[in-house]
Amino acid sequence: MRAALLLLATPLAISGNLEPTTTRHSTLESVTSPGAYRIAPESRFDVITGKAGLFGAFGHKHRIRATEFDGTIVYDPDNAFGSSIEVVLQTAGLIVVPEGADEKDAPKVERAMRESVLPPDRYPTIAFGSRIVSAIDDGVQVVGDLTIAERTRPVAVDVTIAQRGDTLTATGTFSAKQTDFGIKPYSAAGGTIKVADEITFEFEAFAIRVADAE
Repeated sequence: MRAALLLLATPLAISGNLEPTTTRHSTLESVTSPGAYRIAPESRFDVITGKAGLFGAFGHKHRIRATEFDGTIVYDPDNAFGSSIEVVLQTAGLIVVPEGADEKDAPKVERAMRESVLPPDRYPTIAFGSRIVSAIDDGVQVVGDLTIAERTRPVAVDVTIAQRGDTLTATGTFSAKQTDFGIKPYSAAGGTIKVADEITFEFEAFAIRVADAE
């Protein structure tokens, strides 16, 4: 559908680019009947920032992860147009995942994200709602509205679907631009070291069938 959003400190900014990136995941398996599924806490929503600027090679990539979220997936393998997805992420639950050289900078980046990039008291949520769902190999292409920092932009992503019994897994990845949502990429050292405008959003959503949706 976590970070790295900050873009050194800019989280979850996904762009209005309607050119989806084809996902590479396992094939569709054990398809069952259509139904509604609640996204489980074990799901993962990440945004990975890139590096830019004259001395960008000395900067670090950052992974920002959403730890508080809720959402529902309605999936009909026989009628993709009848499928949908709604996801809401709480910005207060965005964290920087320490990785390699980024480990010592994680607290500083996370603080900057909360204080200046996406302060939770001003922008409490990031929301996505699908508008059009169409069938593709091994899953669906989802076109929907993404709202970040009070700006809504259209996004498109290829989603691989694996359905088995009462569980469903949806995975995908796509690129985005912070500036499409009015977010200025983080910079330091007079702009010689900064976070790239384009970021990568990765997700792996695990969902459990809602019993009363049978």
